[in-house]
Amino acid sequence: MTSHRAGNRKVAAIHDLLTHDPVCLEIVHYLTRNSGAADTVRGIAEWWIKRDVPTTLEALLRLQESGIVESYAIQDYGAFVYAYTKNPILRYFVTRCVAGASRERGRWPDRVEGL
Repeated sequence: MTSHRAGNRKVAAIHDLLTHDPVCLEIVHYLTRNSGAADTVRGIAEWWIKRDVPTTLEALLRLQESGIVESYAIQDYGAFVYAYTKNPILRYFVTRCVAGASRERGRWPDRVEGL
């Protein structure tokens, strides 16, 4: 398989994730507006998107698998903080996907509008 085809598959997977997973979209929308933000799963759930922790963790793991989110271990705490990727090309693409997802939905979901 060529890297071009693998790249196309990754792009399609990210687009699909952001257009069909509202929790992932809420997290990414927050990150595109606050690109330096980082927090624990509990902080993201309670402060960023007002969701329960298990649902938020599942979404963060999907975003991490896609490369949109990175996690960092907190020394002596036994937890991780999650942050937006540092990859500028991926950030550019994600920003375009978020804009496209909002157009496809006609408007942002209610949970995102309040951010």
